[in-house]
Amino acid sequence: MSKSPELRVRLRAFLEKLHDEYEAADPSQEGLEIMQLLAPVLSALDDLEHGETPPVFKPTPTKRRGSRPAQVRRLQLWALRHEAALRRLPMKKQDARSAVAAKYDVTEDAIKTWERYLKRDSTAELSEAIRLDARLYGTRKKLGWPLPSEEGILKAADHHGRAYQLVRPRAKNKTKGG
Repeated sequence: MSKSPELRVRLRAFLEKLHDEYEAADPSQEGLEIMQLLAPVLSALDDLEHGETPPVFKPTPTKRRGSRPAQVRRLQLWALRHEAALRRLPMKKQDARSAVAAKYDVTEDAIKTWERYLKRDSTAELSEAIRLDARLYGTRKKLGWPLPSEEGILKAADHHGRAYQLVRPRAKNKTKGG
């Protein structure tokens, strides 16, 4: 049994198959470019398998505090998605923000700060996620499928809020002599 996580093994098998398929086909310029991208990724996955973290998998330095900044960011994104879902019920923005802040055990100002930070992000992940959620909501409504309830949204927010409490950055103690 391999020591590497199952997902990594499956990913490697998928990428290797894709590489081999492009190699077997009559390679176009696009196929050659894809093969040139896949070869170093496959090599990097092999390096991971042997205990080395290749540069492609090393985390990008970040100003964010905490040992798990990507997970913190993802859970902050979920908070804003829950707020948007509550507003579609409809619920006033302030009430929705207050409900989500309570589930995350943070202030409403914290949620507002997350919103500003994530809107500034160049990946546009926040707007894309909310747009997708709205599209799914519209599709469910159009097809007559059950729509998310306030209770269901708050239950999901509670779940994400508890996860956030486990990974959120903590303020450093600023005591003298410590």
